[in-house]
Amino acid sequence: MKKIFSLIITVIMLVGILNPINAAAEVKTNISLEKAITIAKETFNLTTEGYELNYQYYENQNGKNLWNLSWNKDKEPSSNIRVSVDSDTGDVISMNRWDSSTIIPSKIPAYSKEQALKAAQDIAKKIQPMNFEQTKLYEKTSYGVEPYYTSQDSYSFNFIRIVNGISMPDNGIRITLDKNTLKMTNYTFDWDKGPFPDAAKTINIDEAKKIFGEKLGIELSYRLIYDYTKKTETPILVYALKNSNSPIDALTGEVIENSLIRYGLDKSENTVSSPLAGKGDLTPEEQSTVDNNDKLISKDAAIEIVKKYVKQASSYKLENANLYTNQIRKTASWHLSWALDNGEDKSRSYLSAQVNAQTSELISFYLSGEEFNTNEKTAPKYTEAQAKDIAEKFIKAQQSEKFAASEYRENKFVNDYIEKYPTNYSFSYINKQNGVLCPFNNFNVNVNSQTGEIQSYGMEWVDVKLPSTEGAMTLENAYKALYSNLDFSMQYIRNFDYSKGSNSTPEIKLAYVLENFSGMIDSKNGAVLDYSGKQIKEAKKIEFSDIKGHSAEKDIQLLVEMGILDDESGNFNPNSKLLQKDFVKMIVRAIEPYSYTYSTSDDSKDEYDKYYKIAIERKIISEKEKLPNAQISKQIAAKMLLRALNVGFVGDLSNIYILSYKDANLVGTQYKGYVAIASELGIVPPEKDYFNPRRHVLRGEAATMLVNFLKVDVNIKE
Repeated sequence: MKKIFSLIITVIMLVGILNPINAAAEVKTNISLEKAITIAKETFNLTTEGYELNYQYYENQNGKNLWNLSWNKDKEPSSNIRVSVDSDTGDVISMNRWDSSTIIPSKIPAYSKEQALKAAQDIAKKIQPMNFEQTKLYEKTSYGVEPYYTSQDSYSFNFIRIVNGISMPDNGIRITLDKNTLKMTNYTFDWDKGPFPDAAKTINIDEAKKIFGEKLGIELSYRLIYDYTKKTETPILVYALKNSNSPIDALTGEVIENSLIRYGLDKSENTVSSPLAGKGDLTPEEQSTVDNNDKLISKDAAIEIVKKYVKQASSYKLENANLYTNQIRKTASWHLSWALDNGEDKSRSYLSAQVNAQTSELISFYLSGEEFNTNEKTAPKYTEAQAKDIAEKFIKAQQSEKFAASEYRENKFVNDYIEKYPTNYSFSYINKQNGVLCPFNNFNVNVNSQTGEIQSYGMEWVDVKLPSTEGAMTLENAYKALYSNLDFSMQYIRNFDYSKGSNSTPEIKLAYVLENFSGMIDSKNGAVLDYSGKQIKEAKKIEFSDIKGHSAEKDIQLLVEMGILDDESGNFNPNSKLLQKDFVKMIVRAIEPYSYTYSTSDDSKDEYDKYYKIAIERKIISEKEKLPNAQISKQIAAKMLLRALNVGFVGDLSNIYILSYKDANLVGTQYKGYVAIASELGIVPPEKDYFNPRRHVLRGEAATMLVNFLKVDVNIKE
């Protein structure tokens, strides 16, 4: 018996091991697995000896059938290579390569953007010679970031497809290259077969704008801007998307609902548990927390509130009850959950609810489970009008004043999965104050189309002082600002009909598209705003007219290319004395590319504050050393740059260094170590036999010092 059992187990294991290979052998494709492997290796000149190959076959991935190949090498240095090959055409769809390395790459690129672009173009021509001729480099800026985004270690270039003179951003070739080796680390090729609609039969742009205004549009609206560093939320007055930023079909004028709604309900999920821990005397803040906690309703009181409005709360079993606080809004709420076992079918029904622990208001509830599911092929027993009446009566029963200050907002987003009949009806009511929409104050109700039962309810309401509407531009001027600041143009787009399945072949449509819109423009000046409510500035090409022929010209140009220098005045003033605030800004932008943009939400009018914040956090200078308009000497520059290199602790060991400069006696004792190391590393070079430690640094010299700093090889020499 044991032998038979062992034989069965062996057979099962063999079947499990062999099954993927047999499944692959049964697949009939134009491109075999062997051919796909050969294509991948030849296309990218891959050496795969010592790698383990894994593969998967996917059918109908957005209209394509793919061989997904993965080579892994665990032996150090480890490596992973992933390649997808179209099993019908043999086109390489994507490649991604990762190699482990203990080498810290140089921050100064060995190759310029121009050299990298030439290399990327050569690669694209080699892999897709015919299709590459139908592309152009995408050069539009988006939110102030270059289209060929430069990270610390790579360049990325996006060549978008052009069809009949019209762009199709969904299609094209994207290539990422290592900035120090020009080795390709990422490649994607996306190319639809068509057919493409005829551009000769389209509506004109003025008609498209009219349709956008009528069916989508913008409106005067309040929005909440969150500052998680200060734990505050501030309402601002903007012109915002009324419904969604959806494309307009250039042939029919219909809205193409293939994108997520941009207009919506601002939610704050910054709710965290706030248990009191530890012993001893309470701080005033802790005592305030305790006092506020004593004013909150109990768990049992919260349960009774839910039972009052949701009958299932009385028959279901309570499983969880948690009290959470919202740090920004200084509110607290009970989060409760119930469940019910439905007998022999072993299915479960669930109820979750939230109750405001300060005001005793029902915030939300949600019912789910098999008993609430309805067949979308069965005609509903309740009409939409009847369901709406049910929803409104429910809201009025508990929030009559707030409901009276709200208006019904039709949900424009249609569920593409519904075959015939709605399983439930969704209703949204948005608060209005001063005649202006407040989307962060709202009610949302879902009513079951078969039972007429409310399946979910949610209320979001924030008590904040709203800004005045005085000075807001007219809607007409808001549209003028919108179209003057953003690109509204005709494009070919890829549209998915999800009613045919998530992997159905996409349809190509010709549409008018409003590009790169966060959804808000300033109500007074029409400037486009980002999601934090700040004005988006287009990236401008930085050019200095006063550096030609200067000894630091190449270094200054390099820092401009790296995004470290961003002065738009047109002059760099290379022979002017360097101020501390400018040096701090240069150093921070060099060591933390892009992070300074998000590091602080300080509303200070002084742009240097955010750089000083990072510099002080990184110990480049101390708070006591902050003198924005002070001039920088060479020895101070050496100290700041070595601290930025994270070796300031070594520079502080002044007694172990001997300086051979003829003016060594002029070096301050506290700077001796910094001067020795900075000059030895070539960061702050001497002047023949002199260091001139107290001479003030010129701006051109500072640029060269910064380039020298970025060139320092921090790798251990063997």
